[in-house]
Amino acid sequence: VKGVSTLFNREPNGQTVGILPMPAAAAQEIAYPDLAKWKTDQFTILGSIEENGYVVYVSSKSAYKSVADLQAGTGLRTITVEKGSSSSIANVVSSEAMGLDFTITFGVGSSEEAVLALIRGDVDYIVYGTSDLVGFVESGDITPILFLGRPDQRPAQLDWLTTVPTASEAGFPDLEGVVTEMRLVVGPPGMTPKMVAFWETAIATTLASAELKAWSTEAERPLVPRSAAEARELFAKTAAQMQVLI
Repeated sequence: VKGVSTLFNREPNGQTVGILPMPAAAAQEIAYPDLAKWKTDQFTILGSIEENGYVVYVSSKSAYKSVADLQAGTGLRTITVEKGSSSSIANVVSSEAMGLDFTITFGVGSSEEAVLALIRGDVDYIVYGTSDLVGFVESGDITPILFLGRPDQRPAQLDWLTTVPTASEAGFPDLEGVVTEMRLVVGPPGMTPKMVAFWETAIATTLASAELKAWSTEAERPLVPRSAAEARELFAKTAAQMQVLI
């Protein structure tokens, strides 16, 4: 919250840009107006680095093998990080949209701690990003049972994701892409057209560079680069959806 507020309120001199987490920024503005010292729709959007579609995971040893199994269950337990984070929003929104009988615990330190709780059997399912838990999926410790992103947000290099049903396929078309985590490059409001043009070009060039693509592959962090115009369009849709959901 402090970082987003600082970025929003900086002088728009072209010297300060940063990463805006969506939908967390929009959701925090709506849910915590006393803490959120920004107007999400007034940021200067310069591009987008990543779209991390969320996934519902269960332990590979779990009796729950599908969303239908979870829907039939009672007293389900799930866990996530702090309230207002992208992951916590994704968990609450998707759990409620699927009509699950669940109790959620907030405040886990990291996605690794959450997945270890899942593997131990402390919780029944978790909701985290596609790229967050790749190693645990590929090792066979956890199983993805629902992909909450849009079809074009499936990273091509993750073969295991191609067989995971989407929200639309599972009967929740209104949920598809709603809680996708986006990393937007933004500046404060009021940047001049010259400043905006400079940063849009610099960001687009960097996202297309061989060096960044090589890092993405090595780090197993799939990138979904978007131009400023594409990022603004997606941003507007996500912000509007958060107004309804939150």
